[in-house]
Amino acid sequence: MNTSDGGILISVLQDEILTGTGANVPRNRLGFSVVNPRRDAPASFRNADGVDAATVKKRILQGEAAGASTICIYIHYAERDHEAVRPLVRDMSAAAAITASLGGDWEFSPFADYMLMDNTAWSFIVCRSERFTLGHLDSVSFVLRNLESRTSPGLAQVRVELMEIDGIPDSSHIFSLPRKPSVPSVLQFLPSPGTVRPGGAAILSSSVTCVDDAVIQPGGRAAGDPAEVIVTERQTRYELSGGGGALHAELYVYAAPPEIPLFAVNPDDPRFVVWATSCGESVMLDGKKAASAGTAPIGSDRAMTIRCSNALGTVEKTILVADRDHVRSFSRTLRQRGNSATVRVEWSVSGAETVEPFFADDSWRALPPGAEGSWEGIVTCKGTHNRARLDFIAGGTSLRVVL
Repeated sequence: MNTSDGGILISVLQDEILTGTGANVPRNRLGFSVVNPRRDAPASFRNADGVDAATVKKRILQGEAAGASTICIYIHYAERDHEAVRPLVRDMSAAAAITASLGGDWEFSPFADYMLMDNTAWSFIVCRSERFTLGHLDSVSFVLRNLESRTSPGLAQVRVELMEIDGIPDSSHIFSLPRKPSVPSVLQFLPSPGTVRPGGAAILSSSVTCVDDAVIQPGGRAAGDPAEVIVTERQTRYELSGGGGALHAELYVYAAPPEIPLFAVNPDDPRFVVWATSCGESVMLDGKKAASAGTAPIGSDRAMTIRCSNALGTVEKTILVADRDHVRSFSRTLRQRGNSATVRVEWSVSGAETVEPFFADDSWRALPPGAEGSWEGIVTCKGTHNRARLDFIAGGTSLRVVL
């Protein structure tokens, strides 16, 4: 939507203003763009005394000249009741903002209740720079945020006036924007974090508009306020609803099984192992209680085991920490959830002519041969000690490593 007086081009960047009632009224954005289309005459915003927007406002209210180039904004309403207009400008002072495409030190004089005259909300934009020039096709734009409208649907008039700008005459530009009723909508409904250990807490964040009876179930919590939920089930469904069925959204929060993302010989100091676990209620290192993450010296055994458990299951990882002349890495990871269990074997061997890996829970089975690889399968014999083995030949010597 554009207007021009032959000297400057003003554009409004929005097509409508959304209205609402109740506690959650939509927040509108109202953007303007000021463009100089003239090749022969630059438009210069001047402010020799560096006056601010508050001073300009005071001068204009007292019937004096602004003393600086000024953009005046007026928002008109058809209602004759000032109380119907006041809610529109309630939050403008806190969050109105200006962006200038070509820089410049711009300042906005926020809308305020006492600046309502003849059913019009009005305020000013001033460039604090001593001189700011718009050449041919140069432009500045500004955006007003958090514009609330609680009035009935209809037509809103917005007037933009340019005052005391060198190179162009003072001008007034009027735009008509429809006020349309907003439908209830969910702006945000998210968990943080999305997965937690069983018994852990997650925060549900929600934001709705145009409805004031939205609740989150289970729990009956009011939407809009952060809600802490304790996660006990493998997954829990939460539903946000309101507005007599006009509003609906859902999400899931998951209880996460335990994980061991890191367990290895410390590459910076091979006398130690390092580990990190997640979502564990209990962590054991070689049968002793351990922190969820840390480092520990390697003992006399050739292998070390870390075990991480919570209500959803257990993960146990064993790694080779000694006899590693040719074996760069060798690990066995057992995962147990309910009545099922899987195992993963990973290996990497260097300087060997042949490498043959094996796994056993009841009897040894050959795995795909190769110097590097991994294998994952189901543990068939519950309660027995599963094992992994590497048979390899290096330098003509047959070697064997067992975990």
